[in-house]
Parts: sequence; C-alpha cells; structure tokens
Amino acid sequence: TPTTTPTTTTPTTTTTTTPPPPKKESAYEYSSFCTCDLTNNSCDVNCCCDQDCSKNDTKSFSHCSEQKPAHYDPKYCFNEQFIFSNNTQFVIEKPSSNVFCILVDNQKTRNNYLEREATENITLFNSLESRHRKFQWMASRPSKIAYSMKAYQAGAPIWVKFKDYDNFGLLQLPTSFNSELCQTSRPVRYMEDFRSTCVLNFDKIACSQEEFLDGNSYFRDFDVITSPSFYDSQNNDSLDSSFEENAYVKIQSHICENEICDEFKEVSTVPKPTLKCENLVKSLKYNIYHDGTNGIESVDLFIKLIDKENGQKYFKQEYTYNHFWTSENVTENYSKSGNPGYIVGKPVISGYLVESEDQPIIEQNMKTLSVFSLGSDGLCDLNMPENRAPIEFGLNIKQGCSLYVNKTTLSEKCWDIKNKTFEMLAGINFADVKTKLKHVATFGNSEVEKVGDWVQVMYHNIPDYGHIHRPVAGRCPSLVKSLHIEILHASIGSLANPQAKIIGVMFKFGKPDDELFNCIGLACNHGSKTQRLDFSTSVSFIDVTSPATTQFAEYPVLEAKFPHDFFYPFVTNTSSSPICDTYLFVIIFHIIIFVLNL
Repeated sequence: TPTTTPTTTTPTTTTTTTPPPPKKESAYEYSSFCTCDLTNNSCDVNCCCDQDCSKNDTKSFSHCSEQKPAHYDPKYCFNEQFIFSNNTQFVIEKPSSNVFCILVDNQKTRNNYLEREATENITLFNSLESRHRKFQWMASRPSKIAYSMKAYQAGAPIWVKFKDYDNFGLLQLPTSFNSELCQTSRPVRYMEDFRSTCVLNFDKIACSQEEFLDGNSYFRDFDVITSPSFYDSQNNDSLDSSFEENAYVKIQSHICENEICDEFKEVSTVPKPTLKCENLVKSLKYNIYHDGTNGIESVDLFIKLIDKENGQKYFKQEYTYNHFWTSENVTENYSKSGNPGYIVGKPVISGYLVESEDQPIIEQNMKTLSVFSLGSDGLCDLNMPENRAPIEFGLNIKQGCSLYVNKTTLSEKCWDIKNKTFEMLAGINFADVKTKLKHVATFGNSEVEKVGDWVQVMYHNIPDYGHIHRPVAGRCPSLVKSLHIEILHASIGSLANPQAKIIGVMFKFGKPDDELFNCIGLACNHGSKTQRLDFSTSVSFIDVTSPATTQFAEYPVLEAKFPHDFFYPFVTNTSSSPICDTYLFVIIFHIIIFVLNL
C-alpha cells in the first residue's frame, strides 16, 4: 500500500535591525570663555566673570582669576584688556612696544591649533600614542594665602573660640608632612575645598588617648566664629546687641550609618575610643555654608566610625571640607573639570552610556574611570570595590597592592580571585564589560545629553574570564595582575589660550600568567604558608597636540585707478567744442612725452 507523507511549509521571518545613527561631535566655538566658571548654578570663588556671582558676592573675592580674550597675540598693535567692569565710554587698550606690529589681522585662524576629533578606533589610537611623548610631569604652583582679617576672604583661615577658655584658635585638621603619617595639622581655609589622608601607626599610639581618633575633639570644645569683623573695634558688628548670638556658629554633628554616608543621624556627642581601639574616626567631613563677606552661617560635620581589626598595624584616616553658598541649591549644582578644556588636577569626567527610546544619554559616575584606593597596610581590599579614587587629569600615577593566598585558596578560589581582582583593576565586573559601556567626556564641561562629546573607553588584551577551569592543586591559570590606562589629549583653540581635550582612552591589560604556588614539601599544604600576589594599576596622559602650521592669507587684489578729478581743470562737465578737445589732448600728450624724457 503506498504511503503519503504530508509536506509542511514553515514560514521564514527575517528580522532587520536598524543600526544606531553615528555620533556627532559638537563644533568647537572660538569665543571668549569664562574658564574659571566650573560650578553650574553657583558662584565660583574668585571667578569675576561668573554670571552666577552678584556684585555683593564679588566683594569677598581676594583676586580675579586670569582670563584671556578669544583672539590674543602679543604682536598686535593694540590688545584689548579683559576687564569685568567699565562704566566709561573708553576702551582700555595696551599699545605694542615693538618696532613693527599687526594693525589688522586678516588671518586669525593662524593662532588656532589644528583640531583633533575624538577616536574610538584602536588602530588610530595606537598610531597617535606611538608618535608622541607619554610623560610630562607638571610642577604645582604655590597657592596665594589671604591674611586680611577684617572679614573672611577666600583662602583665609577660619577662626574658632574655645568654650572652656577665653581664647581663640584656628579650625584645623590632621595631615601628613614628609611621610604618610599624621604628623601635623592644616587650617581649614575659607571658601576653599580640600581633601587629605594620613596614616596612624597603632604601635606608637594609645587609641583611648589620641585626639585624632576621637570624634568629639572636632566639634565639642569650640564654636566657629562667624566673621572676624565681630572682634574689630572699628566695625559696627562688634557693637551689635546680639553679639553672642551672631558671632558664633555651633557645629551640627552627625554619625554616618553607611559607607557613602548618605544615611546619618544627628548627635550631640560621639562614642569615645576604647582601650580595644573601638569607635575610631575613619573619615570626617565639614560642610561649611557661607554668605561671602557676611561670613559663616552654619557648619555640618559628618563622622564615620570604625573598629580596629585583629592584627591591624596601620590605620588610614580621610579628612574633607567643602564650602557652599547659602543662596545656592546644593542638589542642583555640579562641578566641572574645566570650561571648556580640562584643568590639570581636576577629575576626568566619566559615565556609562544609557540607551533610551528618545535619545541616548550619559549617566555620569565619577568612579567609572578611577583607580582602587590604597589600604594603609598595602593589602588589596577585594570586599570593598566601591572604595575608588577618580583619575585626575594630567597626573601620571602608578600604584599597587598585595594579596596573600595559601596553596588551597590559589587553586580552589582561582575563579573568584580573577573576577574580584578584575573588578578592582578595571572598576567594573567582567560580565558587564560589553554591556555597560564606559565613556569619558572630551571636555571638562561636556553635557550628558550630547553623547557626541563623550568618547567610549577601548579595551586591549582583555582576559578571557568567561570559562571556569577545573581546579589544579597550587595553580591558577591565566591570571592578569596589571592594568595600564592610557589617555590621549590634545590642545585646541587659540595658541595664547589653549584648551585641553581628551581624544581617546584605552585600558591595556597585562599579559595573563599561570600563577603557581612555589613551595616544596609537606609544609606547603599548611594553611599558614602563603604566597604573595602583586597587582598594579598605572595611568599615563599622552599629549598628541597637532603643531600649528604656518598659514598665509591670499594676496590682496590692488585696484589701481585715477581719482575722478585727476584731469581737472582740463576736463569739465560742460560741453566743449571738438577743437578745444583736440588742443587739450595734444597738450596732455606733450606733457607725458616731456616727463618720460626727463
């Protein structure tokens, strides 16, 4: 009997994906910048061109940050000075002292750098990196200190009055001097922000007697003086009837309840350190709210406490103080790292690309491009991946830490060691490398909505940690222990006022090595026998500025012609007879012949 096999037709569905539109970089505008305006919706200290600063705010400034016009050349015959207030009809100009000078510049682009576009191409990145110098150490400039005590000015130390004594002092915080140890103190300076760290040696201190470790010593024994003008006999503030109420500010203290201190509780006293080294000050931050020349209005103190761990020899403390205008909304303002170009020492702005239906944006996160924080004992802290420090523009660094493992841990926990050390080095979990795209702002004031002004971080020699290997006694295969971050930057804009722009960023991982436990004998299997693994991260900034090329304007076209009255009075507008015209041209002809024969 013949059989019939039914035929089934399966429809085929073709899915077409539309590629995202290419990113477009914003055009660089050659105009005058207020390069010291680094905080949005807030008045920057000593920035006289900041539109957020009122005339009353600028009275408390100690000086004006230097600003240069968009087009500046010392060879100009006249250079207009960059001024902030001029209520006259005159323009201030500085004449050139040279023999020759430029009166009219018909080729202003000769003063501009050749602009480089940001790159996400690995080949182009390597080409630029190989043709330029990698290290340029920058010397720091000494800061100018204001000593006027008539009223607080930017940079002046803040006064305090001790409660139990009728004397005054300065608000100070511990700091290091010629080593990492806490050896001296640094005064808190008005309208300036600062952050420092120092280390204490438990072998040389008694926890219960050390003031640096007691949180109460930072607020209970003194009050902050609102303004020194209250003690100036020539100022009306000293005669104020409510002198005691207005002259002093009580510090409001808080204890942090989590690691980042976004949850806290207000307290009037802090638990004192014990003989067992409990309740030690791990970090401390002053938030000082001021109103310029009117002085300080309030001070908030945030303290994070911690207990000493068993066997811990060194203890690292962190101190920070920030200033805020009382008129500003702290939740809305944010700091820039340049305006527009990056400033050396400012954090490199970074974040993650977030795709959305409307338009992609950058979710800014300063820990996106960062390095792991160093422990006081030099050990790698794999359990606190959020403890990271942002990379500062223009500063080349190299740092490392150590991890001690025994033979069993090296083999059985190899996969955990790989993932945790990768996150420590790169600041991101290995599983998220391809999905969470790191981006870096090309300028210090790049906006998160303009994705074209952000460049994606590239990876080179990324390890293959996606597969779990079968444990082998005393061996951890293909372990990466180093990361080198290269950041290309270039100067663009005017030669007289160049602006630093980041061109590209690449993470270069070290060569994977098979880590073997080097030990022979039965003692190797004992848990106390350990081996040290060293991990390191380095950052280098490479200047790839294109040199300015000589440019010349086109030769001007000379239109040579006689003036309309050149032949006057030989020619008039009135009608004349042909005979007169003939005699006239004969006379002109003989004059020309006579001149040529001279």
